[in-house]
Amino acid sequence: MGGRRGLACIAFVVTAGLAASCGDSGARGGAPDATAEGGGPDAGLLDAAGLDATADRSSAPDAASPDAAADQGAPLDAADAADAADAADASSAATVVGCTPGSSLVTMTRDEVTVAYDLGAGIATFTYGALPKIVGFYAGVDLAAYTTSRSYPTHACAMAGGAVTITSTGAGLPAMQQRFLFPGGHHFLTDVSVTGSHLASNWMGPVVADQAGSVDVGAHGDVRILRVPFDNDDFVTFDAAPVAGASGTSFEVAALYDAATRAGIVAGSVTHDLWKTGVYYAGGATALDAMNVFGGANDATFTHDVVPHGAVTGDTIASPLVFVGAGPDWRDLLEEYADANAAQVPRLPWPGGVPFGWNSWGTLRTKVTYAAAVAASDYLHGALQPAGFADDATTYVNLDSYWDNLSATELQAFTAHVHANGQKAGIYWTPFVDWALSATRAVEGSPATTYGQIWLRDAKGNPIQKDGAYAVDPTHPATQARIDTYVGQFLAAGFDYVKLDFLTHGAFESSVRYDPTVTTGIAAYNHGMAHVLGAIGGRMFVSESIAPLFPYQYGHARRVSCDIGGAAVGGSSSAYELNSAAYGWWMSGRLYAFNDPDVLTFQGYSASDNMARLLSGAISGTVMLDGDDLSADAGQAAALAHLVNPRIDAVARLGTPFRPVEGDTGTSAPAAFVLLRGSGGYLAVFNYGATAQILSVDLARAGFGGATAYTVTDLWSGSASSATGTLAVSLQAYESKIVQLQ
Repeated sequence: MGGRRGLACIAFVVTAGLAASCGDSGARGGAPDATAEGGGPDAGLLDAAGLDATADRSSAPDAASPDAAADQGAPLDAADAADAADAADASSAATVVGCTPGSSLVTMTRDEVTVAYDLGAGIATFTYGALPKIVGFYAGVDLAAYTTSRSYPTHACAMAGGAVTITSTGAGLPAMQQRFLFPGGHHFLTDVSVTGSHLASNWMGPVVADQAGSVDVGAHGDVRILRVPFDNDDFVTFDAAPVAGASGTSFEVAALYDAATRAGIVAGSVTHDLWKTGVYYAGGATALDAMNVFGGANDATFTHDVVPHGAVTGDTIASPLVFVGAGPDWRDLLEEYADANAAQVPRLPWPGGVPFGWNSWGTLRTKVTYAAAVAASDYLHGALQPAGFADDATTYVNLDSYWDNLSATELQAFTAHVHANGQKAGIYWTPFVDWALSATRAVEGSPATTYGQIWLRDAKGNPIQKDGAYAVDPTHPATQARIDTYVGQFLAAGFDYVKLDFLTHGAFESSVRYDPTVTTGIAAYNHGMAHVLGAIGGRMFVSESIAPLFPYQYGHARRVSCDIGGAAVGGSSSAYELNSAAYGWWMSGRLYAFNDPDVLTFQGYSASDNMARLLSGAISGTVMLDGDDLSADAGQAAALAHLVNPRIDAVARLGTPFRPVEGDTGTSAPAAFVLLRGSGGYLAVFNYGATAQILSVDLARAGFGGATAYTVTDLWSGSASSATGTLAVSLQAYESKIVQLQ
């Protein structure tokens, strides 16, 4: 985030030039009550903890809203979803036995993956390598009452287009279809749809498991459940928690794994058109007693919603398409999950290299000036770039929040100066928020519309406020005109890079929207971000700051965590960023071109702080932007001392994230990270403690040859040593190192 809370006025680009205009700069868990299948007045009853008071699973979804009887025309219907899944792998096929009339059991197998569907009970079991992983799962949909595949007396199997479809029918019930696709690898895909008349649901779960121990990786040395946050606001963390007693909701994806053997299960959504997906979990001693993968996640803390998840409506409605996989290494599974997403919707292409450069939201922050910004450009050009701090001979000089400190003339002169230095210029903006909080103020680009007309609102009609700003409606024509106006004139002014902040506001659920066919927060977010990307037209590098993890196809980079300062440990520190970099590495290069570790600020921090910050940036896979005051001697000296090491810069230029060696650190960061390349690779190690330690890394467990003799080069100092089997690294308090093994 750029910290632009309570902004009163920013510089606004108008067709005649640049002038000032006030305004902008910048779960619940699982299945409903099983006892309420087919009806019951308490189907949605919740206790104080958000759990159903009468069931052994988690909470029921809220009643479908808005009007359950109205067919509002969802942006993506079930047929579209089916087409998308088939397009992902039209040739995907399993060996299917029992998909014939009169059969009671259908088995679907591809490679090590098998799903066995009991046509008498409406339940299925997933096995991997002949070991059961998820036992007795079914599908559930909250309609007028909660209905599951177990509610139906009749289940029939059919095969078409590489998919196996189980159709369930019963008197008085909408037809339910569960699809299973087997694209290969370690996973299958599944979704659920229902067909009837004027249906509406804000909770659809294609995978609902509720038997004790029903989700089991099969190894029990140190079983963990990885909770993934919805976005990166409020200094949220990933959480690799012990499974025993764990209960909660992960967002879009979750991983259950034994940290000792790394055997794991990963489940999550691969479509992000309409739904916020949740993975509700409830842990037993060594396995999950419940796991529900569902569209309709809604949580005041994590999704920041104050309105229930909107209803998906139509005569046929479908859940998210869900990935379910198992395998010997949970890390490989998360990468496979990311690839499965990209098979549905490719990431935004980026033909250039890793962004190196400078951003004003480090030391200067609110005090950025024209003189300081052009001084940063000049110091990059004269000192840092010639010493190797660049990629593809390109660097960026970016104005963050408070760029309105510069006058219209200064902004134009800034981009001209940057371009004359052979660099690219960056700007900051917040397309889905109103900082001025004035209902009567005219919307830029749509002067006949006031901001009060485009605010998202809660159930009582109040504007929805978060981070000091009101959220605005991405579907409103005035919001879109405002996007066109700002982006078009950023381009006209010569900016090449845009940092988009507080994007989650555009995904909030709301009681009102201009477009009544857009009924969910994620559908609205897609609507707005597609408009932003269309206005940019491929002419800017797009960096998302505070933003949902999914959907991902609108940004080249995304901040992997919330704001980072220069300290090695503590809040807003390198250690905090490394938690997200460790457990979210799989996004970089697969869903986004780069994970962004935030600006690297060295000025005013200790030597150990600075090394941790440099290395955390280099291994994140990555955006390398300095945040020091390069107009001052102290800032220049700090930057020059840390940013021109050729071996560290070469690692950053790879643009490839390191992944964690271990995954047992809860909300903290692991100590060791690895990047394998060819017959060798790199290790980065961090000491987060106040006392010295010797960190021993088992090279075979890290992925290297256990019996291979390696030459080990400290990339900072250039000193060399050797190691076979185990690498012992001596670290002082808060010290960090990166080594290359060859």
